[in-house]
Amino acid sequence: SLTVQVTDSSPSQGSENRSLQVKCEDTFTCKVLSYPEYVLLLPDENYTSSFHVEIEALFLGVTQLSVTVGDESVEPFPLRFLRSNHDQKVTLVFTIFIAIFVLIISFMMGTQLE
Repeated sequence: SLTVQVTDSSPSQGSENRSLQVKCEDTFTCKVLSYPEYVLLLPDENYTSSFHVEIEALFLGVTQLSVTVGDESVEPFPLRFLRSNHDQKVTLVFTIFIAIFVLIISFMMGTQLE
């Protein structure tokens, strides 16, 4: 989940509902699950609005999140999807455990054959 904040650099008079489109540039790396359909830019808030975007990481890597408000594109936001250090350690411990287990079982089966 990301919180994105946008500001209108050339505001028109009054508040305005603007359509919103959010997408990942590389669809192999991530997928945008949900975001609001419209964003409201109010003069009381200096034509600034914040909204939440739900993103699902599909693969490790680097991509960019592009946001389009109305007919203006916001500068792409870089996203980096990494593996957590904790998950890497758990995977390493599990792999070592399985290797030792297979080695012991193979040794026990070999001694039973004779």
